[in-house]
Amino acid sequence: MSEIRLGLGSRDLKRNKWAIGGMGVVCAAVGAAIWWLPANRTSTQPDPDRGAWLLGIAVFWILLAVHMINQARGATYLAPDHIRLQSFVKRHSIPWSEVARFEERQRRTCGGPYWDVRVHRTKGRPLTMPGLFTSGRRDWEFDENLVKLHTYWASAKGTGLLPPG
Repeated sequence: MSEIRLGLGSRDLKRNKWAIGGMGVVCAAVGAAIWWLPANRTSTQPDPDRGAWLLGIAVFWILLAVHMINQARGATYLAPDHIRLQSFVKRHSIPWSEVARFEERQRRTCGGPYWDVRVHRTKGRPLTMPGLFTSGRRDWEFDENLVKLHTYWASAKGTGLLPPG
């Protein structure tokens, strides 16, 4: 078996790019409002603390953008002897013998539901698998990646059976 890459589909990558851009526009609009609005209703002078607010908004947007890029560019690689979790920031390699199970989770945010997958290890805490999430509706690419994951795991374990998911 060769190494297989599991990552986001084109629909989710496009959605992620639009979300990063949209958050950039929102942060820029809030920053512009802080820059041009006066300190209070009776004053025509700008707020003297506006620099701190602008810095805070810029830091917030940078952290949010790095998080979203980390999610979008991360991927899970399936190899014959291990599973490799590679994101923009971190890398983990887990031998197949240490994989106990996979958990598919539905999470809810104010933007709606999304699904992700975690790998449970026999030793250590579970890890969220980069590149294996979908937002909004479930899509066929996410389900196809789950089938590839379970099939590859069954082949690596040598059982030939699909593990419970």
